[in-house]
Amino acid sequence: MANQVTKVNGVVINSVAKLSGKTDSNITKLSGREFTGETFTAASGGNSTATDGDYKVHTFTAAGNLNVSAIGSGGSNADIQYLVIAGGGGGGGTRAGNYASGGGGGAGGMLEASDYTLLGTGNHGITIGSGGNGSAGSYPGATGTNASNGGDSVWNSGNTGSAGTVTATGGGNAGGANGRYTRQNASSGGSGGGGNGEGHSDGGTGGSGTGGQGNAGGTRDNSYFCGSGGGGKGGAGSGHATGGSGSASSITGSSVTYAGGGGGGESNYSSHDGQGGSADGGGGAGNAWDSTSTAPSGTDGKGGGGGGKGANTQWPYSGGSGGDGVVIIRYKFQ
Repeated sequence: MANQVTKVNGVVINSVAKLSGKTDSNITKLSGREFTGETFTAASGGNSTATDGDYKVHTFTAAGNLNVSAIGSGGSNADIQYLVIAGGGGGGGTRAGNYASGGGGGAGGMLEASDYTLLGTGNHGITIGSGGNGSAGSYPGATGTNASNGGDSVWNSGNTGSAGTVTATGGGNAGGANGRYTRQNASSGGSGGGGNGEGHSDGGTGGSGTGGQGNAGGTRDNSYFCGSGGGGKGGAGSGHATGGSGSASSITGSSVTYAGGGGGGESNYSSHDGQGGSADGGGGAGNAWDSTSTAPSGTDGKGGGGGGKGANTQWPYSGGSGGDGVVIIRYKFQ
């Protein structure tokens, strides 16, 4: 209706009584454009829904559908912003009887866009990647449980072609000890897992990251018997335990850091300090050798990598699990 038009030729519309001799109610078009006003996107779904000014934000922490009933008129009214983060990789554990500390898990892949346009209404399916398991420590003569990669997070937007499915790749598992002189290698993923520490010169190599989603895990620097940090969206993992940095997003209306790599653990060998590596963006910090039986896990809803565990010669320790992923959708609703 005409009362949705604020000005015509610079004149406020409520000051205009007639156009070309016709009253408001008799006018359907002006210069070929109908007085229909703006239209906005409308949708439902998600584990939580919030508003940020003129924008609505749907957060999915479990599988579901974004149920789109209307798509806004052109420009910013039609744009969808999304953040898709996969599950983080599991951290590395240790085995009693050696000094091979576990590496940190790689962060789940992180993908975002601010000007994505939906081509149709309907139910648009969402899958949330779970965090990978940390490797369980064991005693000599027993086989430890390997760490696992995080799961992929997927948004099926309903658009055709490769752009119609947005897939963030799960984070790579960390390297960890699974025998007195053997180890599980770190894996590639959205961000790669960190290599394990080793009491010999052949410390573990970090896994690679996926282009546009994350970075590589660290490769042990052979100096402190510590596990390397897992890669994060904002940077690679360190060879000396620190997890790769995460990346900040303001899609919810506030700046939040996601997809950080897990920190590696450090052993109590010789004079080394036995402190685990730090992490941000939901990554689990690497754990010291003598604190608890399991390293910290990545944060659910941020896709952080699990922390690695520091080793000693008496007890087996387990790596932390990766954090579950998340999908967040934002659009203008008024």
